[in-house]
Amino acid sequence: MRGRVGAAAAVIAAGLGLSAGHAVGEEGVSRIEVMAKSCLACHGAQGQGPGHMPAISDLTAEGIANKLMTYKNDGDPDATVMNRHAAAYTADEIEAIAQYIANLSN
Repeated sequence: MRGRVGAAAAVIAAGLGLSAGHAVGEEGVSRIEVMAKSCLACHGAQGQGPGHMPAISDLTAEGIANKLMTYKNDGDPDATVMNRHAAAYTADEIEAIAQYIANLSN
């Protein structure tokens, strides 16, 4: 079963133009940018936290990474979906996502 899931994920990733490396497609969109934009889909295009969603734009890269690692490693019963999101990322991906988001305002 696991092999089929991995194969299906590879097919989906190929269909989306994603690769194991950072560069993707002719537009130069990186894998990390795709991951970070999934955060921004809820937290706002600049991380401003629209509506009741918490803002992440005021956090440093270290602050974002620390929060994500806490969700990944310790969980948080009040986190709704963040535990599940963070669990999917490696520590290196979390660091890169945090850097991307923290640099949006620069």
